[in-house]
Amino acid sequence: MKQLFVGLVIATLTCMWMAPVIAQTPPAMQTNGCGSGRFGFLVPNSTEFTMCQFKGSCDKHDTCYARCDKGGDLFGSPLCKDEPSRKERRKVCDAALQTNIITANNDRSPCRVYASIYRVAVQIMGNSFFNGIAGPKPAGSNQIKNLLAYLEANPQAFDPAELDAAFANLADGGIEGTNYEFWLYKDGPSPPMLVARQGNRELFKVDGKRSAE
Repeated sequence: MKQLFVGLVIATLTCMWMAPVIAQTPPAMQTNGCGSGRFGFLVPNSTEFTMCQFKGSCDKHDTCYARCDKGGDLFGSPLCKDEPSRKERRKVCDAALQTNIITANNDRSPCRVYASIYRVAVQIMGNSFFNGIAGPKPAGSNQIKNLLAYLEANPQAFDPAELDAAFANLADGGIEGTNYEFWLYKDGPSPPMLVARQGNRELFKVDGKRSAE
Protein backbone atom coordinates (compact mmCIF):
# COMPACT_ATOMS: atom_id res chain seq x y z
CA MET A 1 0.00 0.00 0.00
CA LYS A 2 2.86 2.31 0.89
CA GLN A 3 4.52 1.62 -2.49
CA LEU A 4 1.25 2.39 -4.29
CA PHE A 5 0.95 5.70 -2.41
CA VAL A 6 4.54 6.64 -3.27
CA GLY A 7 3.92 5.76 -6.91
CA LEU A 8 0.83 7.96 -7.05
CA VAL A 9 2.73 10.87 -5.51
CA ILE A 10 5.55 10.51 -8.08
CA ALA A 11 3.08 10.30 -10.96
CA THR A 12 1.22 13.39 -9.72
CA LEU A 13 4.43 15.40 -9.33
CA THR A 14 5.55 14.30 -12.80
CA CYS A 15 2.28 15.49 -14.35
CA MET A 16 2.53 18.80 -12.48
CA TRP A 17 6.08 19.25 -13.78
CA MET A 18 5.20 18.35 -17.36
CA ALA A 19 2.06 20.54 -17.60
CA PRO A 20 3.91 23.89 -17.84
CA VAL A 21 6.30 22.41 -20.40
CA ILE A 22 3.43 21.33 -22.66
CA ALA A 23 1.55 24.59 -22.19
CA GLN A 24 4.62 26.63 -23.12
CA THR A 25 5.31 24.80 -26.37
CA PRO A 26 5.68 27.52 -29.05
CA PRO A 27 2.99 27.46 -31.76
CA ALA A 28 5.63 26.77 -34.40
CA MET A 29 6.61 23.54 -32.65
CA GLN A 30 3.06 22.19 -32.34
CA THR A 31 1.93 19.50 -34.75
CA ASN A 32 -1.22 17.41 -34.83
CA GLY A 33 -1.00 15.28 -37.95
CA CYS A 34 -3.78 15.38 -40.53
CA GLY A 35 -6.80 13.99 -38.75
CA SER A 36 -7.08 16.27 -35.76
CA GLY A 37 -7.14 19.96 -34.98
CA ARG A 38 -6.87 22.19 -38.00
CA PHE A 39 -7.77 19.57 -40.62
CA GLY A 40 -9.73 17.15 -38.44
CA PHE A 41 -12.86 17.47 -40.55
CA LEU A 42 -11.05 16.78 -43.79
CA VAL A 43 -8.24 14.25 -44.03
CA PRO A 44 -7.20 11.11 -42.13
CA ASN A 45 -3.71 10.29 -40.87
CA SER A 46 -3.73 7.02 -42.79
CA THR A 47 -5.90 4.76 -44.92
CA GLU A 48 -6.96 1.26 -43.97
CA PHE A 49 -7.17 -0.65 -47.24
CA THR A 50 -4.59 1.14 -49.36
CA MET A 51 -2.33 1.44 -46.28
CA CYS A 52 -1.04 4.93 -47.04
CA GLN A 53 0.53 6.90 -44.19
CA PHE A 54 0.24 10.68 -43.96
CA LYS A 55 0.82 11.76 -40.35
CA GLY A 56 4.56 12.40 -40.53
CA SER A 57 4.15 14.40 -43.73
CA CYS A 58 1.28 16.42 -42.24
CA ASP A 59 3.35 17.15 -39.13
CA LYS A 60 6.11 18.54 -41.34
CA HIS A 61 3.50 20.60 -43.19
CA ASP A 62 2.23 22.04 -39.88
CA THR A 63 5.78 23.06 -38.96
CA CYS A 64 6.36 24.57 -42.39
CA TYR A 65 3.19 26.65 -42.14
CA ALA A 66 4.20 27.87 -38.68
CA ARG A 67 7.71 29.10 -39.50
CA CYS A 68 6.60 32.69 -38.88
CA ASP A 69 4.90 31.85 -35.60
CA LYS A 70 6.59 32.23 -32.24
CA GLY A 71 9.36 29.65 -32.04
CA GLY A 72 9.68 29.35 -35.81
CA ASP A 73 12.95 29.95 -37.62
CA LEU A 74 11.46 32.93 -39.51
CA PHE A 75 9.70 34.54 -36.54
CA GLY A 76 10.04 38.32 -36.78
CA SER A 77 11.58 38.15 -40.24
CA PRO A 78 10.56 40.63 -42.97
CA LEU A 79 9.70 37.57 -45.08
CA CYS A 80 6.74 36.98 -42.79
CA LYS A 81 5.26 40.41 -43.58
CA ASP A 82 5.92 40.63 -47.30
CA GLU A 83 2.83 39.28 -49.08
CA PRO A 84 4.58 37.89 -52.22
CA SER A 85 7.10 36.11 -49.98
CA ARG A 86 4.31 34.68 -47.84
CA LYS A 87 2.48 33.30 -50.88
CA GLU A 88 5.65 31.75 -52.27
CA ARG A 89 6.55 30.21 -48.91
CA ARG A 90 3.11 28.66 -48.64
CA LYS A 91 3.39 27.13 -52.14
CA VAL A 92 6.69 25.56 -51.08
CA CYS A 93 5.04 24.05 -47.99
CA ASP A 94 2.14 22.60 -49.98
CA ALA A 95 4.40 21.15 -52.68
CA ALA A 96 6.59 19.59 -49.98
CA LEU A 97 3.55 17.91 -48.43
CA GLN A 98 2.87 16.10 -51.70
CA THR A 99 6.52 15.09 -52.12
CA ASN A 100 6.81 13.88 -48.52
CA ILE A 101 3.68 11.72 -48.76
CA ILE A 102 4.98 10.10 -51.94
CA THR A 103 8.39 9.43 -50.39
CA ALA A 104 6.95 8.13 -47.10
CA ASN A 105 4.84 5.61 -49.00
CA ASN A 106 7.56 4.40 -51.36
CA ASP A 107 5.98 5.97 -54.43
CA ARG A 108 3.04 3.54 -54.45
CA SER A 109 0.36 4.51 -57.00
CA PRO A 110 -2.67 4.80 -54.65
CA CYS A 111 -0.65 6.93 -52.27
CA ARG A 112 0.49 9.21 -55.10
CA VAL A 113 -3.17 9.96 -55.79
CA TYR A 114 -3.75 10.81 -52.15
CA ALA A 115 -0.62 12.97 -52.12
CA SER A 116 -1.99 15.09 -54.97
CA ILE A 117 -5.41 15.38 -53.34
CA TYR A 118 -3.89 16.40 -50.00
CA ARG A 119 -1.85 19.09 -51.73
CA VAL A 120 -4.94 20.45 -53.46
CA ALA A 121 -6.92 20.28 -50.20
CA VAL A 122 -4.46 22.40 -48.22
CA GLN A 123 -4.11 24.89 -51.06
CA ILE A 124 -7.86 25.40 -51.23
CA MET A 125 -8.65 25.21 -47.53
CA GLY A 126 -5.50 26.04 -45.62
CA ASN A 127 -5.37 29.81 -46.01
CA SER A 128 -6.78 30.66 -42.61
CA PHE A 129 -4.41 28.21 -40.90
CA PHE A 130 -1.38 29.56 -42.75
CA ASN A 131 -2.31 33.03 -41.54
CA GLY A 132 -2.66 31.75 -37.99
CA ILE A 133 -6.43 32.14 -37.84
CA ALA A 134 -8.65 29.08 -37.49
CA GLY A 135 -11.51 30.24 -39.66
CA PRO A 136 -14.85 28.57 -40.39
CA LYS A 137 -15.12 25.30 -42.25
CA PRO A 138 -14.29 26.19 -45.88
CA ALA A 139 -16.74 25.60 -48.68
CA GLY A 140 -15.96 22.42 -50.57
CA SER A 141 -14.42 20.55 -47.65
CA ASN A 142 -17.14 17.88 -47.64
CA GLN A 143 -16.55 17.26 -51.35
CA ILE A 144 -12.87 16.47 -50.72
CA LYS A 145 -13.74 14.33 -47.70
CA ASN A 146 -16.34 12.35 -49.65
CA LEU A 147 -13.95 11.87 -52.55
CA LEU A 148 -11.27 10.45 -50.23
CA ALA A 149 -13.81 8.10 -48.67
CA TYR A 150 -14.96 6.88 -52.09
CA LEU A 151 -11.42 6.27 -53.33
CA GLU A 152 -10.59 4.33 -50.18
CA ALA A 153 -13.67 2.14 -50.59
CA ASN A 154 -13.09 1.79 -54.35
CA PRO A 155 -9.32 1.92 -54.90
CA GLN A 156 -9.71 0.59 -58.46
CA ALA A 157 -12.33 3.16 -59.49
CA PHE A 158 -9.88 5.36 -61.41
CA ASP A 159 -6.55 4.91 -63.10
CA PRO A 160 -4.06 6.13 -60.44
CA ALA A 161 -1.69 7.74 -62.96
CA GLU A 162 -4.51 9.68 -64.67
CA LEU A 163 -6.04 10.91 -61.41
CA ASP A 164 -2.62 11.76 -60.01
CA ALA A 165 -1.76 13.79 -63.11
CA ALA A 166 -5.07 15.67 -63.04
CA PHE A 167 -4.68 16.76 -59.42
CA ALA A 168 -0.98 17.51 -59.84
CA ASN A 169 -1.71 19.81 -62.79
CA LEU A 170 -4.43 21.50 -60.80
CA ALA A 171 -2.05 22.10 -57.90
CA ASP A 172 0.77 23.34 -60.14
CA GLY A 173 -1.64 25.83 -61.69
CA GLY A 174 -1.67 27.87 -58.49
CA ILE A 175 -4.92 27.46 -56.60
CA GLU A 176 -6.46 30.55 -55.05
CA GLY A 177 -9.89 31.17 -53.60
CA THR A 178 -12.47 28.71 -52.31
CA ASN A 179 -14.94 28.48 -55.20
CA TYR A 180 -13.75 25.05 -56.28
CA GLU A 181 -16.13 22.17 -56.75
CA PHE A 182 -15.46 18.46 -57.24
CA TRP A 183 -18.32 16.48 -58.71
CA LEU A 184 -18.15 12.72 -58.31
CA TYR A 185 -20.68 10.93 -60.50
CA LYS A 186 -21.00 7.32 -59.34
CA ASP A 187 -24.66 6.37 -59.68
CA GLY A 188 -26.24 4.03 -62.20
CA PRO A 189 -24.57 1.57 -64.60
CA SER A 190 -22.18 4.14 -66.06
CA PRO A 191 -18.52 4.26 -64.94
CA PRO A 192 -17.72 6.80 -62.21
CA MET A 193 -16.52 10.22 -63.32
CA LEU A 194 -14.73 12.98 -61.42
CA VAL A 195 -15.09 16.58 -62.58
CA ALA A 196 -13.35 19.61 -61.07
CA ARG A 197 -14.73 23.09 -61.66
CA GLN A 198 -14.06 26.63 -60.59
CA GLY A 199 -17.23 28.59 -61.16
CA ASN A 200 -18.31 27.86 -64.74
CA ARG A 201 -14.83 26.76 -65.81
CA GLU A 202 -14.15 23.03 -66.04
CA LEU A 203 -10.65 22.28 -64.82
CA PHE A 204 -10.51 18.57 -65.52
CA LYS A 205 -12.68 15.51 -66.11
CA VAL A 206 -11.44 12.00 -65.33
CA ASP A 207 -13.43 8.94 -66.37
CA GLY A 208 -13.35 5.92 -64.09
CA LYS A 209 -13.75 2.20 -64.62
CA ARG A 210 -17.09 0.43 -65.03
CA SER A 211 -16.25 -2.24 -62.45
CA ALA A 212 -15.59 0.29 -59.66
CA GLU A 213 -18.64 -0.69 -57.61
